[in-house]
Amino acid sequence: MGILNDENGSSLIETLVSMLILGIVVVIFFSIYIKIFTNPILVYKSEALSMANQEVMNSINKKVCSDTSYYNLNNNLLVERVIEGTNGLYKVQVTVSYSQGQKNLVTLSGEFVK
Repeated sequence: MGILNDENGSSLIETLVSMLILGIVVVIFFSIYIKIFTNPILVYKSEALSMANQEVMNSINKKVCSDTSYYNLNNNLLVERVIEGTNGLYKVQVTVSYSQGQKNLVTLSGEFVK
């Protein structure tokens, strides 16, 4: 009779409920994870910032006075450099946008004297 009255273990229902809760948590986690890492704007944001910074610094250091635009190696980011100058003071503005959506990811600017 002592074995039948022993209540130290978990029942089948408790085990199924805990597996259900764990399954729901895992599904929610993976759906959020997939949405974050498949969003191209989030993925390319750091690359766009790096490219824009590099282009501004290159323009200032070499005192480049011409406009340009080009795509990165993967052809998914468009870099556009516009330079405006008056009285020897030049303003460099670099915009990086996602090539398919034409949504601006990053815009950086700087000034230099020539």
